[in-house]
Amino acid sequence: MVRAERIVQGKMGGLALFDLDHSLGLHAHSQWHIVIKCGGADGAVRVRDRCYPLTEQSAVLVNRWEPHHYAHPSGAPSSLLLALYVEPLWLAERDRGLAGLAQAGAFADPCVQLSPATRRAADTMAESLGRSETVEQSVLEQLTFDLAVSVLGEAPGRRASAAAPALRPARDFRIRKALRYIDERANEPLDIDALARHAGLSRAHLFALFRKCTNLSPGLYANVLRMNRAVTRLAASSDTMAVIADDLGFSAQSHFTRFFRCQWGVPPSEYRRANQISGAAHG
Repeated sequence: MVRAERIVQGKMGGLALFDLDHSLGLHAHSQWHIVIKCGGADGAVRVRDRCYPLTEQSAVLVNRWEPHHYAHPSGAPSSLLLALYVEPLWLAERDRGLAGLAQAGAFADPCVQLSPATRRAADTMAESLGRSETVEQSVLEQLTFDLAVSVLGEAPGRRASAAAPALRPARDFRIRKALRYIDERANEPLDIDALARHAGLSRAHLFALFRKCTNLSPGLYANVLRMNRAVTRLAASSDTMAVIADDLGFSAQSHFTRFFRCQWGVPPSEYRRANQISGAAHG
């Protein structure tokens, strides 16, 4: 059983409250991703080849563009998960003292021990998202800001790590060409052979150099862009699932549904049902 209690998109990024009982596939986000358990079974998030626990006392902070996946214990009851997708530049705009964090790389340890104050802030947000009525934009933004700052402030060391750098302009011009190629064709299935030819690399060299420069595979990077466009279309348009799937280059609506569910845990129809747009949606 999977249910999205509430999903919100806005200039702060995104918020989601999920009731989830299964693991998710490997994925990444273009925002900072904070995952906090608010009820049910303990779970974990796998980052940098290690599993980090989601408990009443601990949360997981995933950096921008960092590959990860949620791991749910086999046979365990569902978990109520609060997920934040925070735009770092939005944080910096609200508090110029956070401008340095907006450009930071990976944190030393994805596991964050929650103080009682941060735990209360997370529970307050989950309670607000769990209500049936629409929550005011100003309330959501303040809750997001307070919780994100509190969690980031408790991150161990709050220092950059070379283990998982944030995606920055690649130093190698061939990978810059590859990134532009993918950006310009985000609504199409990724053709790795065409990408390698465009970058002037063999397939093997493309994968190795792309991962060295971005910490991602070409396919995972393309998936992030495709998902960003998918969630924007679902939230901001009344287009049918079939139309959106076709526009995003999926050969069948069922393939789009499977892709979306693997990334978000819920099918696109469930995402649309639970969605609330707060202010100007990003994407």
